This record gives sequence, C-alpha cells and structure tokens, in this order.
Amino acid sequence: MKTLTCCVLLALCGLATSAFNFDQELLALLGGLETVDNSASINDYIDSVLVGLNQFLDDLHFSNVDLPVIDKSFQYSFFSGKINLENGTLNNLNTIERANDSVVKYAPPYLRVYLPLKTTKVNLHYEYQGNLMGMTPEGVVNGNISHLELAMEAGINLKNLRVNLFKFHIEKIAGISLVFEGPGFITSILNGVAGMLTPTIEELIPEKGDEIVKGILESKISELNKVICEKLNDC
Repeated sequence: MKTLTCCVLLALCGLATSAFNFDQELLALLGGLETVDNSASINDYIDSVLVGLNQFLDDLHFSNVDLPVIDKSFQYSFFSGKINLENGTLNNLNTIERANDSVVKYAPPYLRVYLPLKTTKVNLHYEYQGNLMGMTPEGVVNGNISHLELAMEAGINLKNLRVNLFKFHIEKIAGISLVFEGPGFITSILNGVAGMLTPTIEELIPEKGDEIVKGILESKISELNKVICEKLNDC
C-alpha cells in the first residue's frame, strides 16, 4: 500500500503544480526528486516502499507460495526412469529489492512509476518419488535461484485519480541449482539428471509468481480505487 500511497502523493502534487513543474521547495519536501524531461528518479522512495511490500507479503503469508506437481521421465547413461515432484514451495519472495533506477514519467493523463526489481535469495523445496530399476526412492529436493528479475509499472490517472497496474512480470531467472537428498546410490543418479528439471522450473516460476503477486497487487489497487472514488464521491 505504501507504493500506491507514494503514487497518489506524487499525483496530487502534480495536479497542484502542473505535472512536474515543481519548485525547489516542493522537491525538497518530496525527498529531493530530480526532474529531467518529465521523469524523476525516486530510488529513495522505492527502497522504503519495498521494505513495506516485503513485510506486506510476509504478513499475508505469501512469502512462500505453492508450486505445481512435476512429472518427468529421464534417461541417464543406460538408466531410464521417472521422477515425481510434489508438495513444492517457492520461498523467500519477501526479499525483493531494487535492481536499478526507478523512474517516474508523466505521460498524460498518467503519472507512471517504473520499478526494476530483483531478488537473489529465492529458493524452492519439493518432495520427490522416483521409479528407477524397479526401485522407488523417496526424499526431498532443494534448490536455489541465484538471480531473479522482475519488472513492475504502475500509474495514476491525473484526471480521475484512479490507480492502474500496467505491468508486473518475472522477466529473468538464472542460476537454478537442485540437490536431491535421499537414501542410497540412487540419489547420485537423480542428482545427475537434476539439470533436466531446470527448464520446467524456469517456466513454472514466472507463471506462479505473476499469478500470486500480481493478483495481490491488483486486489489492493482495486481496494484503493474504491476508497478514492468514495472520497471524491464519483463512484
């Protein structure tokens, strides 16, 4: 909600000062935003906003989200088998930070905020059951994701003060490493084929992350717009 509050604050100031025609006193009041060609760097704001967003995700128990079941057949040397992954979770989504400069741009009638985001602390967990050479090993698989990039763009319509979420998307995933843990030498074979699972996981995570986090943001924006229209008496 702090992100949306920041947008509303900037929009109201824009209405009062003809959209980015800020004087130096007002800029100081807003935290020293520097304007160049109708855009402004708001890194200080975003850094504090992300603290609130991460806490918000944690409070709603969305720092960890469920992942769908994965079934895969595999061939390893002269071995062939199947692996089933279930009860999966994607963890530490409440570790989002700014990846680069955040920018505010005025494109009538919208004041738009672009947020490049990242996290390097996301991990995942699954329970597995295999089928290999007549054996059915069971255990857990843990994974780390060394780099995950997200992009978010939101804005407020200066004519009616309604907030819009234009974009929220996981754009890049890199460095997925998986480790199978379980009894016997079968675990070594499973770790040998772990790499075959990474393309599937790379597809699942953006889909699931977009679905969960974007859904939360859209819901909160809808609540905010309802409050705005009630205050303005134009619902």
